[in-house]
Amino acid sequence: MPRASATPFGAVFRKSDGHLYISDNGPHNDDRLAKVKAKGDYGWPYDMRKNSLFVWEFCQAPTALDFSQYGEFPAGYDDELFVALFGAAHAKGRAVKGKKVVKIRQGDDGRSILTYDTFVEYVGEGPASICGLAFGPGGLYFTDLHGDDPNGSGKGSGSVYRVKPRF
Repeated sequence: MPRASATPFGAVFRKSDGHLYISDNGPHNDDRLAKVKAKGDYGWPYDMRKNSLFVWEFCQAPTALDFSQYGEFPAGYDDELFVALFGAAHAKGRAVKGKKVVKIRQGDDGRSILTYDTFVEYVGEGPASICGLAFGPGGLYFTDLHGDDPNGSGKGSGSVYRVKPRF
């Protein structure tokens, strides 16, 4: 019987090392980040840990990623990786899985993770799932699949949010 394959969601080039980085949703577990190199073997779909930069022990559904690399944030954030975690799409309120943006700092070796911190976390009552993320003029932008539904109609629509730095 064939096994389910991985699903790459996000991709971004890192200016400082010229490599492509991807976020992958594993078939049942082992969501991961990988630094892609020519002719590299990344284990799809049987060994999601092979040549991974970071693996989540519990599924978080990383959907999008971007590096702070063009001066959008203060210098202390240079070259940090920001990852959108989708989580349980229709779950209401806060969740253990997903519904956040995490900030990751890599070691100079390009293989180790020095820090992993929650940067933005959903604290509302309705459903929420971050599905897009990118740096642009004036900060970090991310999208929510459901959006705010202040009237409780159950018909929320997607929203775009911006995290604006203070210089």
